[in-house]
Amino acid sequence: MQTSSQKTQQSAASAPERAVNVPADGAQGLPEGSFDKVRDILFGAQIREHEVKRMELEQQFKQQTEALQQEISERFSVLAQEVKKAQRELRDALKSEELARERDVARLEKGIEKIAQTLMSHDAHHHEVQAHLRDQILSETQQVRVELSARQDEAKAKINALMVALDESKVGRQPLALFLSELAGRLEANANPKG
Repeated sequence: MQTSSQKTQQSAASAPERAVNVPADGAQGLPEGSFDKVRDILFGAQIREHEVKRMELEQQFKQQTEALQQEISERFSVLAQEVKKAQRELRDALKSEELARERDVARLEKGIEKIAQTLMSHDAHHHEVQAHLRDQILSETQQVRVELSARQDEAKAKINALMVALDESKVGRQPLALFLSELAGRLEANANPKG
């Protein structure tokens, strides 16, 4: 069984054979409009078939274009929603990170302030201890000076007393020396009798 396109091809193939029988001047002997009828008889089915296919293709192309536009629109809408969602999530993440940083900075500032207060307290305590030690050293130095001065005065008094005693003992030695020299003279006189 032949399809309509095969029939059309056969009729188109046999058309040149029939066209050979047409006189060279074409329209001689044919009534007006008969050429269009012949052409319609020969190629009309094929032309109509091509027209139907063309319309089907146009309709199919239109449907595919509309479906593609619809799909692109839907995908673009989904993509836009995803981008908005990602922007919201990123904005929220940035806000939470900023808040966390602010909390960390506040905590660090408090820690630094606490350390500064501790250092100031230690510094004040250190100054107090240093002042107390300085006062204590000054007090002890004064005591040592007083004691040294008293000992020095005592030593001076002892030295003076010794010097006085030494002077007195020198005076006592002179008469002893005189006595001893007289004794020596007498002993010498006794040892050498006048003779």
